Amino acid sequence: MALILLVVATLVWRGTWLSPPGPVDEVLPPTRFLPVYVRAGEMYHVPWQFLAAINEIETRYDRIQPMISPVGALGPMQFMPATWSEYGRDMLHPGRRGDPMNFLDAVFACARLLHTWGLTPSRTSPYWLARLAGSYDAGPGNWANGSEETTAYRANAVRLYALIRQDVAIPVMDLHYWNHLSLKQIGLIASGHRDGLAPGMPEIRERMKGD
Repeated sequence: MALILLVVATLVWRGTWLSPPGPVDEVLPPTRFLPVYVRAGEMYHVPWQFLAAINEIETRYDRIQPMISPVGALGPMQFMPATWSEYGRDMLHPGRRGDPMNFLDAVFACARLLHTWGLTPSRTSPYWLARLAGSYDAGPGNWANGSEETTAYRANAVRLYALIRQDVAIPVMDLHYWNHLSLKQIGLIASGHRDGLAPGMPEIRERMKGD
């Protein structure tokens, strides 16, 4: 079922999937995750929809538990420990490595990695997204391999990115509101703990309560 938010103003390789490769469910990201994707995308100049697509493919938006793969990849975005040591960062405590199991840290690390690999808002051709998705699944030097897993990963990432772009429109006033929240506060939104939110637009906070 497509969730469409009405406009009210004007991958990390691990060698195996947590679930068998196949068509991605036609599922759009939970509303509470959107502020994290958007803020990470803005910080690292990558399209937030691709971050959401990777999150869906890797752990079905955190619905697959425990988020530990058979080969040791961890968290919402399935980072291998060695890759996390390079890209991981604690977004609330500068200087610390962070936790790949933490949604905020993991999404920002994914954005950091994809930015390093050359993803930009203007570089989103199906070929380029497929290349990045294949790299996320199998490693940059092995992105075009013909395995069933990586072939499906590439196709699913491109298709899901397009689906999210088509069916999710974030209200401008939501974006304005999120930009005034701290990283801690958008992390609270993602985790479902809304009591810590700063006073803001009631209609936005009220809508989030129904997620």
